[in-house]
Amino acid sequence: MLAISLPPVIDRRQMVIATTADQLLVLEHERWAAPLSELVAQTLARDIEQRRADVLVADRGFDQASLMPVKIRVDVVRMSVHEGGQATLEAHWRVVDARRNTDEVGGETLSSPVAGGDYAAVARAFSNDLSSLADRLTAKLPAP
Repeated sequence: MLAISLPPVIDRRQMVIATTADQLLVLEHERWAAPLSELVAQTLARDIEQRRADVLVADRGFDQASLMPVKIRVDVVRMSVHEGGQATLEAHWRVVDARRNTDEVGGETLSSPVAGGDYAAVARAFSNDLSSLADRLTAKLPAP
């Protein structure tokens, strides 16, 4: 089971670019295709499932009393991109496997270059960051 949280300042439809250390540019006409929290959850779920064919990622709506799923909680602390620079994702995570009585906590700050001058390049860079995070989380899942 995967649960994702993003701070409200990040979880918005408009893309936000840092132009200087203390200035943000809100791009009213450059928007994410869906709410950012949904995109992050879908991307992480897809990436984890691609890495582990024996894993099905679901949200809390899939919770069943008869199952003891591994629970992954990801708190995105920061998603930032600087003009012409790096897309950085900072996240704290927790992986709990009640069946094996394990509880692992960690954090990552991941960066990818924004390759290209368009806003699709920003989305690709964040996708690369989420892919790296999926690598870390998949390594914490119990072996089949």
